[in-house]
Amino acid sequence: MNTDTLSLENFDLKVAKDQLGDIGEIIFRLRSKGCKIVKFDASNPDARFIPADGAKIYVSCSQGCNRSQILLHELKQYFSHNCTFADCHGGNSGFDPYLPEQHLRDYFLCASPSQEMDREFPEYFRAFGHARYSLFGQSPELLTEIRSDPSNFATLKRLRDMFSLNYFHVENLAHQNVFISFGMGAHAIAYRLDEVNRALDNTVLVLMDYSDVVAHPEHPSLSPHSLEAYRAAAELFAQHFRPVIGVHPGKFHLDDALSVAMLRMLDRFHGARVVRTSDEAVLAQCTVVADVGMVYDHAQLRYDHHARTFHETFEGSDVKMAASGLIYRHYGHALIDKQHPGLSAADRDLVYNALYESFVKTVDAGDNGDERVKAEITDNTTLAARVGHLNTAWNEKLTPQEVLLRFEAASSLAGDEFRSALRRLVTIWLPSDRIVRDAWDMRHQYDKQGRLLVFESASVSSEATLFRLEAGCAQVLYVISEDKGRGTWNAKAVPKQRGGFDNRLPFPPAWRGLRGGELEQAASIPGAQFVHVSGFLGVHATFEGVLAMARASMELQMPNQTE
Repeated sequence: MNTDTLSLENFDLKVAKDQLGDIGEIIFRLRSKGCKIVKFDASNPDARFIPADGAKIYVSCSQGCNRSQILLHELKQYFSHNCTFADCHGGNSGFDPYLPEQHLRDYFLCASPSQEMDREFPEYFRAFGHARYSLFGQSPELLTEIRSDPSNFATLKRLRDMFSLNYFHVENLAHQNVFISFGMGAHAIAYRLDEVNRALDNTVLVLMDYSDVVAHPEHPSLSPHSLEAYRAAAELFAQHFRPVIGVHPGKFHLDDALSVAMLRMLDRFHGARVVRTSDEAVLAQCTVVADVGMVYDHAQLRYDHHARTFHETFEGSDVKMAASGLIYRHYGHALIDKQHPGLSAADRDLVYNALYESFVKTVDAGDNGDERVKAEITDNTTLAARVGHLNTAWNEKLTPQEVLLRFEAASSLAGDEFRSALRRLVTIWLPSDRIVRDAWDMRHQYDKQGRLLVFESASVSSEATLFRLEAGCAQVLYVISEDKGRGTWNAKAVPKQRGGFDNRLPFPPAWRGLRGGELEQAASIPGAQFVHVSGFLGVHATFEGVLAMARASMELQMPNQTE
């Protein structure tokens, strides 16, 4: 997409002068040196420029660094996650040394610029914390000369030479340099770039006029130099220059809501705007597209699962992926690193697979109509149901903007659940997984065939990790742990399948449903307290006693498999 108002075909010197006024000739030269020129068009939301990852963004406004700092402060909330920022004025020089001389003279002739600006924008000046308009304190004699002889341009030139040392320098072209100008700030940037004696192939100059803000329908009564105008400018910049995620229109679902939430968690797509459309011409202009468009191509950032030829599954799963699964496949590791930095590569891989299995896979299956996720009784409390409840009801009449707000709420809900699931895996499941792995390594200490998994110090959920460690070859029959709340020890039979009720070796039928003395007599084990009627659980007062119950059960029911 060509975002330039001044296109390659008609960008000649006359057009440059007609459209850009007195700096048109300089802009024309910059274009010939490879600089990309973007003329901001607030009326066209599809005309946008997205800074590259790692870009250095400079801001320049008329009347110097104070106003530039204001716009910079507002813009950072939209772009700070993947870009670095600087104002074009050396931090505290207080004026543009590259303004035309007439503007410089007028600038220095103002009665009390420091007090005037402090009154207008006090909250920003307190926040910036640097010496504003320091040149008036550093060079009072020059200021006196200018005021006594306003036509003394030689004095202006001396001021310019003094403070241009602090002016910006184009960075290494390995990183993109983006110069955002507001009002007369374009002069300062254009003059400086014109002095760079090399190609500007990785440089972008964005031109924005005050009229783009104050004449915008959303801001009909703003003063061009008001604080609100700068805030409005930052908002309009964000709308046009931040990434755009394309999703399908109409009724939304958990899949597209979660897809948007995950993408926005990444630096690359942070703060992205959502466009809900099926128009391929619009989708082609989006930064990334999810759950619409009939294309899955990671290189093009297209993540749809509706094509007839699409049969992708996550590694180790037989569930067809939806958009959420595709996005998680490519960005899951980055999402985990972002939310929980510091994990080892091995732990991150464990969490990556566990989060898909416990969370994302359900979204994939549900969106693709996999019958395995359907229950006989409809559950209206699931995440998918709660997202669905935010859609327009049959007796509601919502505007497109109101529908978009509902989608944003759904995406926020899905994102919160995703982060919560990831947090539980990292802070609860991962530590317990380590405990299970340690117990697995020690299992032959309690049974030569490794059929007992023993937790002597901590009782944790073990089933998922155990089945992963066994890798399809059933070995463990009982998991032994302490019930600290009751002050007893439990031996639980391992199910044949994850989450199943049929166990590999329930306790003997003659023990089931017995308690206290009856159980002690039946099992010939003093202190035995209880065996569940199904045989899945045996309880004893001591660790040694529950260990004896598990061993006795194996000996009675598997007599040919002795230690």
